[in-house]
Amino acid sequence: MTKADTSAKRGPSILSFLIMLVLVVGAFAYLSFTAYSRDALWFWPYFDETPDSIVVRCYEEKVAVPHDSQEFTELTRLVNAQLSGDKQWQEMTLSDESFEAYLADPSMAVLEMMYSAPVDVHTGTAMFLSIDTLLTPLAGRFANENFFFGARQERHTGGLVHVKDTQPIKDYINQSGLCVLK
Repeated sequence: MTKADTSAKRGPSILSFLIMLVLVVGAFAYLSFTAYSRDALWFWPYFDETPDSIVVRCYEEKVAVPHDSQEFTELTRLVNAQLSGDKQWQEMTLSDESFEAYLADPSMAVLEMMYSAPVDVHTGTAMFLSIDTLLTPLAGRFANENFFFGARQERHTGGLVHVKDTQPIKDYINQSGLCVLK
């Protein structure tokens, strides 16, 4: 029996079994979490979308930010930066009463970003998928909580996304003169 004949008769190795086991368990874990979150990119931390329009509701005054302006570009960059990286989904959602208060209450200010095509904010949950509007409070109720609310076809989705810090957005809105926040 030659050396070539002996190696041809060897069975599967422990190493190939372990590699196959890791691949099967990894695939099962990925597919399970994908089914739970209904998002194949649940692990993707980045958000890089350009809204169709931006509106700052500044204490009852509606300020539309022109699409070709520096303010539009900078607000898009700031929001994308906040929604990229570490974020956490929470159950609390925006009620219709709170939304109406943002539109009409003289003590409230809010930033709205509307997208022409639905966008996904990957949170590892089945929420914030296919949304067409992002809203973050600037002054008044929830303004200090670093929240983004989402809506789909003018219906607020379940929950909110808690980000690290919305203060850079507020600072820019103040500095650019879009709204002087109180």
